[in-house]
Parts: sequence; structure tokens; C-alpha cells
Amino acid sequence: MATDKILDTFAEIISQLKEVPDNKIDLEHLNNTEEKLQDILSQLQFELLNAQHQKNWEKSKNLS
Repeated sequence: MATDKILDTFAEIISQLKEVPDNKIDLEHLNNTEEKLQDILSQLQFELLNAQHQKNWEKSKNLS
């Protein structure tokens, strides 16, 4: 399921950030983290859109 993948990726990012000593994150790691967060954002937006469409479909079925 997409939600599991999103949560797994987010948990991975948090774990990686916890392992980095204070003020020691390098630019490459920061850029990689940003890319992963952008991917999560895109997936969440897609899931939100799907949920809204499903809700609208359910409402339309109830009206008929």
C-alpha cells in the first residue's frame, strides 16, 4: 500500500537524521533528504487527491 511506503520512507529519513552528529550533516546528505521529502510530498498530494475523488464518488452514489 502507498501509505506504508510513505511511512517507511519517512521513518528512514528520521532514523538517518538521528544518526548524524549535531551540526555534521553534509550537503549531499541534506540534498538527498530534501529529494526524499519532496517525493513524500508528491505521494501525499496524490493520495489526498484520490481520497477527495473517492469521497465525491461516494457522495454522488448517495444522491442517486
